[in-house]
Amino acid sequence: MPGSRPSGFLFGASAEDLAKFVLGTFAFVTPVPYPVDVGHDFHCVLHRRAADRRTLRAGPAFSVQVKSGEVPPYEAGPAAEWLADQESPLFLCLVDRPNLTCAIYSTWNVHNAHLLHGPLRTVLEPDAEFSLPRRVDDTLYVPLGPPVLRLRPDDVVDPVAAARCADILEPWILIERQIIVGRRAGMFWVDGPAEWTTNQPLASHGQKFIGEMYRNPKNLARCVRNLVRSAVAARRVIDMYQDQGHLQGWPQAAAIDDLLAAFAEQIRADPLADRVMRRRAQEQAARAAAGTARRPDHR
Repeated sequence: MPGSRPSGFLFGASAEDLAKFVLGTFAFVTPVPYPVDVGHDFHCVLHRRAADRRTLRAGPAFSVQVKSGEVPPYEAGPAAEWLADQESPLFLCLVDRPNLTCAIYSTWNVHNAHLLHGPLRTVLEPDAEFSLPRRVDDTLYVPLGPPVLRLRPDDVVDPVAAARCADILEPWILIERQIIVGRRAGMFWVDGPAEWTTNQPLASHGQKFIGEMYRNPKNLARCVRNLVRSAVAARRVIDMYQDQGHLQGWPQAAAIDDLLAAFAEQIRADPLADRVMRRRAQEQAARAAAGTARRPDHR
């Protein structure tokens, strides 16, 4: 309506402006225009200062949803399905406008909830004591633990301090990215930090992790395909070592050969795995022929 605007829109926009400023000190931030906003407020790419100090190089990508009040439930249906089906790591940014503070939470624990129970009504619990999600009736409660980062604008105006924030955030991006990639490949392993301290990096040694492996009979064919491809890849890597004179007589290599023989039919049904193993057979035949040609005739 000309001459007016909903007041809530103004407050929400100012919260996003604060989050954009804070995030923009250590990431390239692309705001999602309001007409096409389906949940992500920002698409971000972590940045690093290049060795020449004159450019910023791109790091891993992630998405951000900004809230300036309580986080509403993701109701069963499109909202919960959207939350369950992210293609990049999703962070929740809670903006405290009176105190000009942004608290940034990882949502990796959502994978534990939805892989076990499906995309039911979901309640995210920032600052709740961290644990695996719980189900009460048809609602999933997902503790997010403390924020990974809690920042005010004056915490990130110094480039060195901003770079440290990137150092802290990057492992969290990679942890959830590994979960997402694994899910797309049919490997439902969810593993992430069980404890951490806000504004501090994860421990390089002795970091406690928590998670689960989720299984479903419907995924048997995908599991077998992953097993076959992993075995083929391992065999080809072992071949490289053995060509250099290493791992000769390694018992695990024989075990992999037995596995490949047991799954020969599945290998033939996988065009890429079959092509790799046929190429291996051709290489072995060529090597054997070359060895026969070099062998002296003692007749």
